Amino acid sequence: MSKDPLLQPYQLKHLTLRNRIMTTSHEPAYPEDGMPKERYAAYHAERAKAGVALAMTAGSAAVSRDSPPVFNNILAYKDEVVPWIRNLTDQLHEHGCAAMIQLTHLGMPLHAHTEAFGVFYINRLRGAVRGMAINHHTRARLFDPLAMQ
Repeated sequence: MSKDPLLQPYQLKHLTLRNRIMTTSHEPAYPEDGMPKERYAAYHAERAKAGVALAMTAGSAAVSRDSPPVFNNILAYKDEVVPWIRNLTDQLHEHGCAAMIQLTHLGMPLHAHTEAFGVFYINRLRGAVRGMAINHHTRARLFDPLAMQ
């Protein structure tokens, strides 16, 4: 057995990890219809086979319908995700790898705020404080730094 601390088991409360190697949360954009199907599971299982002790999955799994996915996220709020997540974790466990998931609410979409509430945004670019009422005409300018000059 190696004496390298990175390769030594690690006790995390009730969970013993086989080493201190983990994958951090990221989204490979492999979900199909918001589900972590076979390709997604295989992606993480290959890392488990290679020796990863803890796989953090789902770059930002959406927990609510009002938190829309922005880059092909897993839709964790849907009941049909359960068997797919079970399949993913079973494959990781087969290789001695623990699993965790990053669940995220990404906030309401901009249009929901601006259309429903007429939100007034404060912009502090280049030290100047300016208010900008957002509507469908000015929304693009909000995200264009050159338009703020």
